[in-house]
Amino acid sequence: MTGILPLFVALSDNPRMQSLRVCAAVLSLVCLAREAAAADDLEHIGRDYVALERERLPADRFPDRSPPALAALYAAREALRARVHAIDPRQLKGPSAIAYAILVENLDAVQALAVCRSQRWDLNHLSGWQVTLPPRAAAQAVASAADRERALRLWSSLPAYLDTDIANLRLGLATGYSVPKTVVRRVLRQIDALLGAKAGNSPFAAPANATDQEFQVQWRSLVAAEIEPAIQRFADFLRGEYLGRARDSIGIASLPDGERCYAALLRRATTLDRSPRATFALGQATVARSRAELENLGAALFKVSEPAQILRLAEAAPANRFQSADELLEYSRNMLARSTRMSAVYFFQLPQQAVEIAPMPEYQRGSGISSHYDPVDSATRPAYFRIDLDHWSTETRGAAAVTVVHETIPGHHLQTAIARNVKLPADATEFSFNAAYVEGWANYVERLCEENGIYDSPFAAIFRRSVLGQSLMIDPAINVMGWSRERVRRQLRALGQTTEQADELIDRVTVQPGQLTSYETGGLEIAALREEARAAFGPRFDIRDFHERVLEQGDVPLSALRAHVRAWIVSGLRP
Repeated sequence: MTGILPLFVALSDNPRMQSLRVCAAVLSLVCLAREAAAADDLEHIGRDYVALERERLPADRFPDRSPPALAALYAAREALRARVHAIDPRQLKGPSAIAYAILVENLDAVQALAVCRSQRWDLNHLSGWQVTLPPRAAAQAVASAADRERALRLWSSLPAYLDTDIANLRLGLATGYSVPKTVVRRVLRQIDALLGAKAGNSPFAAPANATDQEFQVQWRSLVAAEIEPAIQRFADFLRGEYLGRARDSIGIASLPDGERCYAALLRRATTLDRSPRATFALGQATVARSRAELENLGAALFKVSEPAQILRLAEAAPANRFQSADELLEYSRNMLARSTRMSAVYFFQLPQQAVEIAPMPEYQRGSGISSHYDPVDSATRPAYFRIDLDHWSTETRGAAAVTVVHETIPGHHLQTAIARNVKLPADATEFSFNAAYVEGWANYVERLCEENGIYDSPFAAIFRRSVLGQSLMIDPAINVMGWSRERVRRQLRALGQTTEQADELIDRVTVQPGQLTSYETGGLEIAALREEARAAFGPRFDIRDFHERVLEQGDVPLSALRAHVRAWIVSGLRP
């Protein structure tokens, strides 16, 4: 024998080498055992977390939001948080590593929010009970006897739920917590619309359409004798006790521990450790870049380069306006068809589930709720983009086009449909939602559609430049930097927004501090990763591959997304 083979045989016969091989095998088994143990620990933590949240949100009653119940919830979550941090993440691979990142981010962020004492000022016109519960009532399952029994138990608990909210808000007033008066008035308008709805049009009346006559009588009695009086009590409390004592300031810094609370909310929204002032500075830089791009667009389209003048000319252009609400609706539906057709080449597959565009329901109109995506957890039923038609006369085609792609395809609808099919260990998908990823993706595709000619006019590009970076500036400016309502109005009016539109945005930021920063935080991150991949792969870069990598893990923290995309780049560059 010649060459390396005799040497291998000789070494394999060497007792010392045999001992080394045994040691290596033992170490390998030890590592595998540790990985399995870590993954098993994670699986148990995830299941316990799911059980805790499901126990808190049972199917047949509304959750207990009393101070003792919330204190117990936070204590239970803290115990889970300690358990997950006891796991060595280096022992986790693949899907288990993703699940770990999601659980750690979720538990860390949720527990940090304890400083906010949010139940004491949980009154808002965007996601309050008066917004979320009516569609839930309208969709209540009553087909079977079990469904009807469960429905009666659930909705019989609503009065106690609302009374607990009143008690929490009353405690908030006594300890320095409240929302701005403008928000209280918006919520009152929504509740008044619910109470003023005709019997047949009330969302709470829908379950009475069941064929079981006994249930019909029980349900109507429940609504008339218990639910509507409870809603009326809530309205009376807001009008007679809360409104006069609500705050005039708009920033969360005016609440106890307000700055600490905002930092926690910002982390929750962005999944990044970026300070409010660093966020503001990023917004300033983005605004400066957008302003320069806007000046170039204006020079090409209108022969002017002053941003305010460009925006006025764009807004006044007849080709950028609608003549009726019906025209806005038809245009949006046509844009959805165009975007679906033209964006298909940038993805390996579009969702099978349909998405339709329909007006917002009556009880949401005029309350400050903007156009939004309503997902449906069923591939056989369409999801909806609920469009605000009340402001059709001030809406522009550019803004409408951007909103359509953001909310439908290739935005929220595409991303949501893909994420629904992602299955991770430890039930991590139950907690995977984060706004930085979800809204960041929708923000990113606004850019994608502009770059690839999917918008049907240059007005969409002008509209995008009028808002880029503003959320990163305005959210921290309102909440911790002391900007007044009038100062924010001036900033937004200079960008072509009306006072009414500015006030809607301000009130949104006051009840959802930090959330608005998630859009561009995530959008900028995804765009930066794309350019990183494009530079690394050169002519081999395939945007479909990149989108597949961004979407395939579902809603992950931005740090986990960054690590995943960079690992893909490294593996793709290996010979």
